[in-house]
Amino acid sequence: MRTGIITTIVAAIFALSSTVFAQGIQSRSIAGAPDRISVFATGLALKADSLTDLGTPPEPTSYLRPTVPGIAHETMKEGFVHVEVMVSETGQVTDATVVQSYPSGFYDDTVLSTARSYNFTPATKDGAPIASSYDLGFTFFSDLYENDSNESQRGGAVRGISQSNYRTFAQTLEALQSGDLKATGKRLEQLTKRHDAGRMSVTDAARYFTILTHYERLTEHFIAAIVASNKALMLAKFVDNGAVIDAVHIDRMISYSGVGQNDNAVDYYDSWRASGGRPTRDFAKQIESLRAKGWGKGRPLTVVSYDETQKSGCRTC
Repeated sequence: MRTGIITTIVAAIFALSSTVFAQGIQSRSIAGAPDRISVFATGLALKADSLTDLGTPPEPTSYLRPTVPGIAHETMKEGFVHVEVMVSETGQVTDATVVQSYPSGFYDDTVLSTARSYNFTPATKDGAPIASSYDLGFTFFSDLYENDSNESQRGGAVRGISQSNYRTFAQTLEALQSGDLKATGKRLEQLTKRHDAGRMSVTDAARYFTILTHYERLTEHFIAAIVASNKALMLAKFVDNGAVIDAVHIDRMISYSGVGQNDNAVDYYDSWRASGGRPTRDFAKQIESLRAKGWGKGRPLTVVSYDETQKSGCRTC
């Protein structure tokens, strides 16, 4: 049974998001051969079940970047690593575990070494510091897929979809826009196989996870949607349309509500808005209706800001 904000806004959000996901998609054009791999680091939203007992989440005192292995520069292999760190009540990392890496194992060692060196302002509960966990994302990328510019809404630097995957992406988005979720699911299975086989650039993976988030939410697989959204937001820098990332955030909040976590939906909304998020009018009304019913605990939560990821020299670049 649907709960919270789900029943009243699914149709409206579907109409908006399914159109928005297709904006800015294009195949790559290469101006010149890239000569190095760069690294982008970002904090990720805590897992839904980690939010309940916190007053405030932990926060890195600074963002450190792993050393890029020499073999990565030689092969120009893009990839990413999602790592979970355990943070003590004094803000030191006591353990680090890879949640997912792509390609599997390629960047794990350098990321784990760096993650263990992080320091945090510790999480709190009732005003006192406590031990907690925190998720970090590290993306290793080249300029291979970058094009000139993007004129779509809130466009960032364009990074085109690789030619080998472009047709499948286009077919997936066509099915999504038509409302054919069965066909969308079949196309996503093809993209999943390409992802699992290591046949995606980080741009391809970013777009794949945004679409997967939306699909899982529409089919009411809410926990799966939350998991996919974390991956999409980790790669937000490589999506050239801020409206797409806004849609991912909205899908995440609807999914929180879908599993009965309305406090998380309201608190996440407030933090997202403070970071520059742009809700639809209908969605904002539904969040405010939840707030009027007493939902929300006023907790600041870690939220990936699309606008910050696009800034040159931003804190995580």
